[in-house]
Amino acid sequence: MILKCQQCGSEFSVSTSRASTARFCSNACRGLAIRNDPTKDFWRKVDQSGGPEACWPYKDACSSSGYGHFTYYPNRQVAAHRYAYELVIGPIPEGMFVCHHCDNRACCNPAHLFVGTQQDNLDDASAKGRTLSGARNPSRLHPDLVLRGERNGHAKLTAAQVCRIRELLETGRTQVSIAVEYGVSPATIAHIHNRITWRHL
Repeated sequence: MILKCQQCGSEFSVSTSRASTARFCSNACRGLAIRNDPTKDFWRKVDQSGGPEACWPYKDACSSSGYGHFTYYPNRQVAAHRYAYELVIGPIPEGMFVCHHCDNRACCNPAHLFVGTQQDNLDDASAKGRTLSGARNPSRLHPDLVLRGERNGHAKLTAAQVCRIRELLETGRTQVSIAVEYGVSPATIAHIHNRITWRHL
């Protein structure tokens, strides 16, 4: 199939399978187009087929956490959703986060994005049930589902050890010495002592 290069205007041939995505006759022309107008290259990588109200997922490279990454000349990489926000809405204030109303990290629809502080982002996650304290988290409705103590995969101590640690604290042993004995940080012992963790024992 014969197409016309969107950068230099010359004709070039491609297979039928590539016809829907091919826009340039060479990598050099593609590089020039991206350098001159990275915006077009960005929106080409965003699926807007669902319409203005739908999520617009980023179709190119995404991190393991699900956020899109857009790279443009000269090898500058930005978070895709932040780039979309700046293109349509405007600059992001220093130190602020771009959050998703839709909870779809790959989404680049500016209508689904809002700017907030880190605390705003955490509060939003909690309100949507994406943390243990979230309103929609099943553990709020069913306390037996809370992963307490040894049921929590991140627990470094057993219930018996925690009980023993509390006994040692009552005898006057220092938190630092107990931490060394059990191979945990002094902060872990302090949290046990103050019942910030292992409160159910």
